[in-house]
Amino acid sequence: MNINKDACAICGGKCCKMAPCLISTRDCKNEVEQSLKERKSNNSITIYAFKTVIFMNWLGNKVLNFFINNPNNHVSLLEQFYNIAERIWQYDEVYIVRMRSINDSGCVEFVEAEAKIELFIRSGQCVKLLSSGCEYSDDERPYGGLSLIPDEQGRGIEYCKETYSVLQNADEWLPYHEIIRNLFFTSSKTDDT
Repeated sequence: MNINKDACAICGGKCCKMAPCLISTRDCKNEVEQSLKERKSNNSITIYAFKTVIFMNWLGNKVLNFFINNPNNHVSLLEQFYNIAERIWQYDEVYIVRMRSINDSGCVEFVEAEAKIELFIRSGQCVKLLSSGCEYSDDERPYGGLSLIPDEQGRGIEYCKETYSVLQNADEWLPYHEIIRNLFFTSSKTDDT
């Protein structure tokens, strides 16, 4: 856990105001289906569904730009990207599971254009953000938030260190596609994904 409430108070919780936490399978404590049902019933979750080709093109451009700007670093990051990308390409769609934003229209958001991905990744204020901070206790917070290392000076999310990425999130949820489809898509989309 990387909780630094003093730094977050200085910052004002910009991450919670613009990018709700990614929900990891670790947050489900081995009860993935039940945990997703509970989060759905209390309206605190959004599944972002991307066609794999759209998601991977967007992500590939981000990774390429990163390596152009950091040419001498992160060979292991490139290997990790390659290994996860190889698994993701076996699926037609990619799902990102995160806390719901006040801007989300429902439990499922279908992203059909690469240009719109950033809008969904930075979707707005988390539904669990109160004026006093996160509604959840430190132990209840999603892994995506707990894994973010706050900037010690409280300068905002762009200075925090992300240790759990959307790519890792997509990879973690691959084995649970059928559960996600059954719980969220049958009432959200008429055609089979």
